[in-house]
Amino acid sequence: MIKLTELINLGESEEFKQMDIFDQILIETYIVIAENIDLNNAYEYEQNGFAGSWFWLVDKHNIRHEIKLNLNPTRKPTLTVKFYWIDENNKPNYNKPPYTDEKVFNISKFLEISKIKNISELKFEPSDKIRYRLYRIALNQLLDFTKFELIEDEKNMLLYIKIK
Repeated sequence: MIKLTELINLGESEEFKQMDIFDQILIETYIVIAENIDLNNAYEYEQNGFAGSWFWLVDKHNIRHEIKLNLNPTRKPTLTVKFYWIDENNKPNYNKPPYTDEKVFNISKFLEISKIKNISELKFEPSDKIRYRLYRIALNQLLDFTKFELIEDEKNMLLYIKIK
């Protein structure tokens, strides 16, 4: 059975009612994907390069999606997770891809990174409020909260996965 808790809550909000129809449809799609992610039905990203900080896949619409991990080696080492797709000019594009494919969102590989010594958290910087909501809902569905803590910074649209 499909989970729709977040969608029902949002649908009753004033924020949702103020959106234009295209944003409503997009956010509905993202929320249903996020609430019902199935890591057993997701694309496997392939490693690009040697260090394990850059991954890619080509989806069923022939769109290349990439994920890049960037290290911020401060007192509290953090890996920033960047999701993007490659556009027709062979450039990274952080906007929504031309098609929606629920099998693209697979974070299991990045949670394995928590085993790396001295990394204390992963940081997600969604490019807009709709994706912030998508990532937040999905991470709440997928994280093992005995191993991780999700810290939400809605004001700055940042999500942190703190490794316990």
